[in-house]
Amino acid sequence: MNNDPIINGTEITVLVENLALESTLQDEKVELLNFLRSALKNFDLQIVTKKAENLSKKRIYTNKDKYAYMVEKNPQIEEMRRRFNLDINP
Repeated sequence: MNNDPIINGTEITVLVENLALESTLQDEKVELLNFLRSALKNFDLQIVTKKAENLSKKRIYTNKDKYAYMVEKNPQIEEMRRRFNLDINP
């Protein structure tokens, strides 16, 4: 879990990236809540899980992916390819 928890009053929201992390948190939730409640002397604490958006970008591997990425950045590349009748495959 790479995300910091969001604390809103007595509710702690933990952002999870996938179901495996959520399952792990649910397994440890009781012990964690017991520890936090006794250490903070606040028995109203609750832990809520929320699905985090996947912020990782798609990796560019193939020539077509690289070309599509470059065209997205600069659409004039497509015009140049058509004008000079270029092929994107080596």
